[in-house]
Amino acid sequence: MSRGKGMRNREHASFRREATFHAAPHALTETVLEADREATARREEVAPAVNVLHGVMSPKECKRLIAAAEAIGFTHAGLAIGDDTYRVNLAARNNLRVVFDAPELADGLWQRIRGAVNPQHEGAPVRGLNFRFRVYRYEVGMRFSPHVDVRTAVPLGETRESLVIFLNAEFEGGATRFFEEKEKSQRRGEGRGRKFDNKVRFALKPAVGGAVVFDHLLLHEGAEVTAGVKYAVRSDVIYAAK
Repeated sequence: MSRGKGMRNREHASFRREATFHAAPHALTETVLEADREATARREEVAPAVNVLHGVMSPKECKRLIAAAEAIGFTHAGLAIGDDTYRVNLAARNNLRVVFDAPELADGLWQRIRGAVNPQHEGAPVRGLNFRFRVYRYEVGMRFSPHVDVRTAVPLGETRESLVIFLNAEFEGGATRFFEEKEKSQRRGEGRGRKFDNKVRFALKPAVGGAVVFDHLLLHEGAEVTAGVKYAVRSDVIYAAK
């Protein structure tokens, strides 16, 4: 099971003294998806380049994935800088994470969502779902401040859209929030004006097993959890590389 809160607090204190850390992905050996469930996700368009997919996973499947992550134990998330190396910046994000490589899970989820995602992105055809999954745990006070995601080269092509599945509902706060981006002339400084002074466009918090799918380059955040514990899992929709 996961480590106690006191130990995680001590780990966070040690992370403050370290610039970077290495965290190789785990292999997901448990079967998460139900073999007899062939549900197709239902798409709800929220805004250009932002959709909610309903029914991606069942509540039982979500609990299995949470249990698999808890059995390994969550550690600090950090900011990815390449080659499974992460940079500590607790002002930007302070949530916990377990990283899985799970091709079988990716294939199974892709069969459910392939008809509900955009068939092309900037002219590049869709290729599939990234098998690198990041399961997140947000306790009270944890958040991932406004940021954009990074397009990453992978064997099938390039990640272009983020897929975040909400795995439970026993928490308050914790929505995925999207922001209006200011014109460059309105920014007060490099990065800060763009990331922290923008107005919220909308906030999304799907039901258990629902997902938010959005363009990597949209400014968004994982809002602070104010009660309970939030679990979510992140993957990426892959499009052909240009």
